[in-house]
Amino acid sequence: MARVRRRLPPTFDIVLAVVFAALALAELEFEGDGDASTPTEVVFALAMTLPLAWRRTRPVPAAAVAIAAMAAGLLAGIPVTEGFVPLLVFGIVIYAVARADVLEDELDEHTERATLEERERIARELHDVVAHRLSTIAVQAGAGQHVLHEDPERARATFEAIDETARSGLTEMRHALGLLRSADAGAALAPQPSLRDVERLAEESRAAGVPVELTVRGDTGALPAGVDLSAYRILQEALTNVRRHAAGAATTVDVTVDGRLVRLRVADAGAGASARPGDTEDPGHGLVGIRERVALYGGSLEAGPLPGGGFLVAATLPLNGSAA
Repeated sequence: MARVRRRLPPTFDIVLAVVFAALALAELEFEGDGDASTPTEVVFALAMTLPLAWRRTRPVPAAAVAIAAMAAGLLAGIPVTEGFVPLLVFGIVIYAVARADVLEDELDEHTERATLEERERIARELHDVVAHRLSTIAVQAGAGQHVLHEDPERARATFEAIDETARSGLTEMRHALGLLRSADAGAALAPQPSLRDVERLAEESRAAGVPVELTVRGDTGALPAGVDLSAYRILQEALTNVRRHAAGAATTVDVTVDGRLVRLRVADAGAGASARPGDTEDPGHGLVGIRERVALYGGSLEAGPLPGGGFLVAATLPLNGSAA
């Protein structure tokens, strides 16, 4: 029932307000024994009922206006406040204000759950990254030990590679330790994608009916593994949101690597942007996951409707590995 209420279109509340306004005016005529209603009585009738049009979007102001009109009408002796309609209006606006608190609690709970799930998924992915680093170190160490006496120069290069791999792995481990990990997170995952696969990601969106224009600047092949994976996931989540909320809308994807930062920008020309960040039915894991990934690396995020229509997701990730 709660889901059905959230899916009711805004026009439903407008129709409800108009119906109750008509009932109030009719009741006013009935109470007046056929006498014409005065302008004051009509104003009170409308002030008491029309706020129902905002009972879901602005429940507290709507309730305040309706109840204030009822109270003022009672004090002034306006007949419209003495019938059956005021009781119904009073019950509806009070229910809307209780209900608003419940929806807010549900939204907070949903967002918290989504955040925890995203952190667990990120931890699993980073776990694979770290495991790969350690495996590489083990192989390099074995090779270095084998040639230590026969080819010292080659051994030195091998140990330098071990040092670089270990430092990078420690950075990824610091990120992983800061996240939650579920008890069943030990299942092996498929090889993780990277920004080198962004063209394939764009092709998937095109195949789904979203015309994507992709621009890549800089070298995407030498990024830290964790940043690389997170950047890919951010683009993936952003394009998924486009398919969900603005299917068929022209979309531009810009990826820039400048040596210190990775800049990601996904902008669509859809018309349904306003429903995304605050959708009470399903806030979705998309923006929640993007925020978590950006925060993990101490980056910055801009996400919201564009002035001329559409929606923008713009994220910046530093390459120095510092976490927020």
